[in-house]
Amino acid sequence: TLIKAMAIARQTHHNLRLKIVGDGPALEAAKSMSARLKLNDICQFTGRLALADVTKAYAQIDVIVIPRVDAPVTRLVQPLKVLEAMSMGSAIITSNLPPLMFDEVQNQATLTFPAGNENALAKKICRLSDDPQLRLSLKNMALNEAAQHAWDQTLAGLVNAIEDIELA
Repeated sequence: TLIKAMAIARQTHHNLRLKIVGDGPALEAAKSMSARLKLNDICQFTGRLALADVTKAYAQIDVIVIPRVDAPVTRLVQPLKVLEAMSMGSAIITSNLPPLMFDEVQNQATLTFPAGNENALAKKICRLSDDPQLRLSLKNMALNEAAQHAWDQTLAGLVNAIEDIELA
């Protein structure tokens, strides 16, 4: 979906670049699609990165896209990538699957598109490309949302819950 969306967005937004970080069973198909859609000049495939290099990769990226497919497991499991991207202060576009829509604040900190819809994703990419103020706003909201899920906040909530149980 992402590579097809980039091909659509590139028709009107020639400054776009795509960096795909990671590896897995779909990597070769993604590289083939990039070549078939004549996007090799804007697509960079990093492969798996060392943990130390992940932070550098996030710092180089203006927008993180998490285009999950609509499948039973993706409707149940929240990917850690969303909170990682938020903690790095990234503007984020995600598929509108239930685990990615878990609270109203997070929904305000991300743009969403219907899973599998490359035209809708292309529009979101173009929107963020055209609107640096929106990108900045999403980045700030993402940082604030990530802070709510930091270990110290999570631990404090857990301790309070345990104390409430003990008092009851």
